[in-house]
Amino acid sequence: MFNNLQEADNTLRRIGRLQRNIKSEEVLLNDAIEHLKKETERKVIPLREEFNSADRVLLDWIKDNKRIFTQGATKSQELTYGGIGLRDSVSVPKAMPGQKRDEIAKSLLKAGFRDCVKVEYKWIKNAVKALDTSLRPKLERLGIMFTRVRKDQPFYTINEQKIAEEA
Repeated sequence: MFNNLQEADNTLRRIGRLQRNIKSEEVLLNDAIEHLKKETERKVIPLREEFNSADRVLLDWIKDNKRIFTQGATKSQELTYGGIGLRDSVSVPKAMPGQKRDEIAKSLLKAGFRDCVKVEYKWIKNAVKALDTSLRPKLERLGIMFTRVRKDQPFYTINEQKIAEEA
């Protein structure tokens, strides 16, 4: 605790200097991260290009040689370093241009496909706060508790310019 305003002011100075040092260290960290990102991206670009090329060549080869995978009972082959083959896939059609996700969900619900729609409920804090106070006991029985916030909360501000002048 403090005995006077001067001691509180000295603590403000200490907090301001600490805040300034923290910001300085964070700037250095962000600069280092940015440098590492650029360096990594520079190294990864040729690897990514080589990966994409090999990926495309392998998938094209599998597509061009479908007969290998459609003659037997299985549509795939296990090789030494992995497996290749054909996969049955089902794609979900995209929305028509101008059609919104909520419109699709409503259409699915209307057609009876409830299992295809996820409904999310969100409460509206301001609407609950605006309810008549006579309803609060009922809400509290539902587990919705109201807390009072003290009005005179302590605070402080830092004069960053003054701290910078002393540095």
